[in-house]
Amino acid sequence: MIEVRLRPGVEKKIKAFFQWVYNLEIEDIKGSPKPGDLVKVLDSKKKFLGYGYINPNTKIMVRLLFQRGGGAKQGAYKRPNKVCP
Repeated sequence: MIEVRLRPGVEKKIKAFFQWVYNLEIEDIKGSPKPGDLVKVLDSKKKFLGYGYINPNTKIMVRLLFQRGGGAKQGAYKRPNKVCP
């Protein structure tokens, strides 16, 4: 799979669930991606951040589909205490 490694500091916005990676935020691309290819996104220390699809012809180069730690936080959806008639 093609790997996209980000510049130092960019992972902060990705960890805050921002879903776009701009071309200037990319340090290195391992492989030869074509528009629409699925890529693995890594931080500057090569730790996994998520998966996305790439378009090397645009400024927003990667759009994330899945991010590590994604999903609802535990307890975010609670069952109501009362049942309404």
